[in-house]
This record gives sequence, structure tokens and C-alpha cells, in this order.
Amino acid sequence: MYLMTRLLLIFFLATTHCFAGVSVIGTRFVIDNNTQKLAIKVVNDNESDYLVKTDITNRDEFIISPPLFVLPQNASNLITIVPNNLKKGDKDKLYRLSITTIPKSRLTESTNTVSLAVRSHFYLIYRHDNLKSADFNQLKLTTENGQFYLKNLSNYVLTFRLSGIKNSATSTRKTLAPEEKLLINKECTNTNSNFWISFLDDDDNIIKKTNIFCEVGSR
Repeated sequence: MYLMTRLLLIFFLATTHCFAGVSVIGTRFVIDNNTQKLAIKVVNDNESDYLVKTDITNRDEFIISPPLFVLPQNASNLITIVPNNLKKGDKDKLYRLSITTIPKSRLTESTNTVSLAVRSHFYLIYRHDNLKSADFNQLKLTTENGQFYLKNLSNYVLTFRLSGIKNSATSTRKTLAPEEKLLINKECTNTNSNFWISFLDDDDNIIKKTNIFCEVGSR
């Protein structure tokens, strides 16, 4: 008796931009008031076809083309995002972009098949104006109920890295929209602790470094 062929889709929430042969060129994407369209390149250097699905928060403000397509093996394609009724204002906005890739199943009569569907997440930033170095000064250390936070008091989406040493290259990138805050109890174990913030521009270049002491009002 032949075994029943089964297809199991396992969804992983991943922050990486490359997995199982499919790569997305870029780690985060930026649009401004002059952007007519944004093109994101997806590359499949695997020996299998992939189904690619793209979604974004606030879908009514964007048109995605194509939202769903087959990416053949050893090929590439462009995902185009067009602002549509984008609600512009005096503050940046942060959108979540997700790209899901599902490999083509190879079905046989004698074996079960497992396909891994990988969902990768990216930031899409709407810039209402040019980001300046002085705007990073509006990332403030605060405390609430004994917890330490970094709060973005600027009108800009801010991207930065946190590290216990000044020139660390292994720290994780953080992104905060206006009025958002980030819990940093790991960096601020007590009021005698200190850490470094490396501020990044939209091309991931470090444009400023600041040493923060875990005492509110010390900056």
C-alpha cells in the first residue's frame, strides 16, 4: 500500500533576509514624499521553484505588485510597492513588510513531503523630512515602575545599535517609530551601568555614537 502523501507547512517568523536559497536584497526600505514606487529584488538561487507572497500593514496605503507569484529556480524578480493614498504628515511612519517563501513540493508515492514556508519581516519607513544628526538627541532614557526604557521623542523613525562596548560590530539593530519605547533592562542592570548607542542612517552607516549612563537625566 502506498503511503499517503502529506504536505506540512511550517511557518517561521524570521528577521533574516536569506533562507533556503531565496534572498531579499535589503534589510529595511525607505520612501519619502517624492517616491513614486519602491522596487525590492528577490533572488532564488536554489534548485527549486518558490511561491512568494508579500504583505504589508496598512494595505490601503500601498499597492503591491505582484502580491503573489512563482519565482522559478535560479531566477529573480522585483516586488514593486506603490504609495497609494499614503497619509502624509509631520512625522515619520513605520510599516511592517512581510515576504513569505514556500518551496515547490516534490511529491512521491512512497515518501512524505515537508515544505518549509519562511516568513521574513522587514521595516518600511516613510520619511516625512530629511533625518539629521541632531534628531538622535531626542532618543531619551526614561524609567517607568522601576524599568529602564529608551523612548523616541522625535518626529523620525530612529535606527540604532546597543552595545556594552563602543566599537562592537555584533549588536542587534533596533528601530523605533515616534513615541515608541524600548525596554533596556539588559543594558541597565543598575544605575551604575552604562552602554553605547550607535545611530545609523538609512544606508546603515554609523553617523553618531553616544555613551549612556543608566541614570535618568544624565544624558
